[in-house]
Amino acid sequence: MKAFKRVLSLFLIMAALLSTQLATSVSAATTTKKYDCDKTVTMTVKTGNKAASMKLVCKAATEKQTVNRVLFGKKTYTHTCSVAPKMVIKVSPRVNGVQYFYLQGWGKTISSTLKLNKNTTYTIQISYYYNSCNTCRCNTMDFGLFHNADLKCYANGTWQVASSKNLDIKSITVR
Repeated sequence: MKAFKRVLSLFLIMAALLSTQLATSVSAATTTKKYDCDKTVTMTVKTGNKAASMKLVCKAATEKQTVNRVLFGKKTYTHTCSVAPKMVIKVSPRVNGVQYFYLQGWGKTISSTLKLNKNTTYTIQISYYYNSCNTCRCNTMDFGLFHNADLKCYANGTWQVASSKNLDIKSITVR
């Protein structure tokens, strides 16, 4: 009889643990890998039965290039953009009547939180915002290795979904 009670209690404990795992699958935080800001990323997001949100973080790029200059010899140049790139976020269907949001700010790391409605499936497209607000200080000493030589430098970097609440990212395509 004692063995039966032990097996039964073990079974009930396992059932309780499995039920909590199944109940929290949609509300678990979803993050993504880092994406190059020059690529357009489209994702399908399904929200749960509570208000959902996703925090997007964008960081300025640090790039290195080694060149062999005839007069100067081999030299490695390093460049970090002075600001993180601003990104445009297109959300379909609209959230509170708004379809476009912007990930913007000032500094080498910027972030914004996108708040989504509950029980909705969204298509979210994130792409680079080609605008004068996305300019970066140029360094004329790097001979145009990292930005255009015409001194119209655009910020470069990576972004990712750093955290989320009550949503699940179903699919991601990059082009």
